[in-house]
Amino acid sequence: MKRLSKGIMVFVIGVLLLAAGLLFSFDANRFRPQIEDALADTLGRPVSLGQLRVSPWTASLEADDFRIDEDPAFSDESFVS
Repeated sequence: MKRLSKGIMVFVIGVLLLAAGLLFSFDANRFRPQIEDALADTLGRPVSLGQLRVSPWTASLEADDFRIDEDPAFSDESFVS
């Protein structure tokens, strides 16, 4: 019974280490075009994102240079930046 418990514990620790490794090596910038397109479709305005980072500690996605442009028929300025 102790051997089975030890094996399960080693397996769980291995899975946790693998998950942590994937989180720290995940590159969110690969998905930047899809995220920009989804936001633009939802908002109905052009959207641009800078560098993306995933924070595993807070389970969040951080973006540099986030900008939502104004409707071109209304203004040339950005709506939010």
